[in-house]
Amino acid sequence: MSRKSAISRVVEALAREICKQGTVLEAVRVQAEEQVAAVQLPSDLRLVDIMIWTSQDDRMERVGRPAERLAPPARGPRKSHFMS
Repeated sequence: MSRKSAISRVVEALAREICKQGTVLEAVRVQAEEQVAAVQLPSDLRLVDIMIWTSQDDRMERVGRPAERLAPPARGPRKSHFMS
């Protein structure tokens, strides 16, 4: 199987699974809408992409990027703002 075909299969599988999470994603939209009315605009797939990228722990060091580049270290236990 070519790399392009493998990537395509993974993306399609993820899209199918994300579609099954409509109820959860709607709850996220309702909760986030209090602060960001435009949360209703992106597709479910894009919303999940935004959630993944914004939830990455900025304290982690990655190749070519020092830790704590964007935010100071959090104090106490981490808590999701979406799924409380």
